[in-house]
Amino acid sequence: MDFPVVERLIDAINAHDLDALTATFADDFTSTWPAHPARSFSSPQQVRRNWEAVFTQFPELRDRAARTARACLSGVRRHTALPAPPAPGPGPAP
Repeated sequence: MDFPVVERLIDAINAHDLDALTATFADDFTSTWPAHPARSFSSPQQVRRNWEAVFTQFPELRDRAARTARACLSGVRRHTALPAPPAPGPGPAP
């Protein structure tokens, strides 16, 4: 996979490793939910609390998260291919 941070995130999720999972988020991380503003938050510490609840509620959560993330990223890679740059044209007139 071409996304090392996502690989680390997947590994952390599969291992239920909250320290490693939290370390994949920047200190200034913000999660914004326009349709549900009360769910928005800003901090890796809240990410940790959220995932701690997920791991508690779903102790079997592992490989499925990895397969889903990889499938999504595969789609991202396919759908975000940038077009080739335009061929160089004539330079500026002297």
